[in-house]
Amino acid sequence: MSISADFSSSSVGPQSNLESTPSDDDIWAKTGLTRLFKGSQKKCSGYIDIDQSIRACNELNKRAPEGIRFDSAGLTLFLREGTCSAMALNFAALYLFRESHSYQNSDKSKIKHVKQLKAIFSKSSKEMRTQQAAFNTIEVMKSPNLDHSKQKIQGLAHLHQLKITQCSKELVIEKTTKEDLRKEVESLLCGVYLLRAIKPAQNSKLEEYGHSTILIKETRYSIFYDPNEGAFLILNQLPFFMAYAAGKLYDDFKTNQLRFYRLELLQT
Repeated sequence: MSISADFSSSSVGPQSNLESTPSDDDIWAKTGLTRLFKGSQKKCSGYIDIDQSIRACNELNKRAPEGIRFDSAGLTLFLREGTCSAMALNFAALYLFRESHSYQNSDKSKIKHVKQLKAIFSKSSKEMRTQQAAFNTIEVMKSPNLDHSKQKIQGLAHLHQLKITQCSKELVIEKTTKEDLRKEVESLLCGVYLLRAIKPAQNSKLEEYGHSTILIKETRYSIFYDPNEGAFLILNQLPFFMAYAAGKLYDDFKTNQLRFYRLELLQT
């Protein structure tokens, strides 16, 4: 399962309903965009620690939600795909942990915490490959009564002691307008979200490939982390930015299904 995509590789094309083709200058000007740190998935392909991956699969299976399992028999010594889900969930967990142990709750301190994550998330690593390899063994046992998309993400999130507390609707990009997305983004509570974009498929994972990013939504600003690009501060027009990002993913990679998952730390 490929889980890598670069939403910045070209401008939004006419196939997406979400946004007419804005220039990069438009995006930066309208959203007050500021890069907090530059990132990439450099080193996302390479050898893994297979013993650690097996242990991760075992841990994931212990807490797997209904309809989800991880088959360590599918592990290989070399990962040839991206590590966006491992990087995104690690980013969310570390940010939430630091926030929960912070004596300050100001906007300035929260933005500072994101900047401090640069040392870990400016590129991928063997640790991220090892976690991603375990994630890639996920299998879905379909049932008419289960929210399979949510179960999949919850299954992965358990490795980092995270739980899903809110989900958006599943947005089908070909049928989603800018107004649809605006309403969905504005309805999201403040918090930390995994944004998962996929190309659905009828296989054991229910997807051909996809891409994972993180949105931190606050009252006066938002932060967007893409493992391919790094972290960005967004001061204005969050729905406009999200339409741009989602539209690029769709036009470049045909990831035509999109959903937001609000994450919190599990109480231990």
